[in-house]
Amino acid sequence: MIGPDGTFPELGDIVAGSSPGRETAITIADLTGTGVQDTAIATLTRQRATAAGAGTVFDT
Repeated sequence: MIGPDGTFPELGDIVAGSSPGRETAITIADLTGTGVQDTAIATLTRQRATAAGAGTVFDT
């Protein structure tokens, strides 16, 4: 069990290598941050633009 004063590194810090992650335990990630919200908003915006026949598709 983890005490009420336990601290946890941010997922981005683990991915960047600035904080260690755990190798043998279950990791719970709360992905309700700005990045996930931005992706959801961009997806909805694209769907609505496509449905309305608006916007420009860029091929890269």
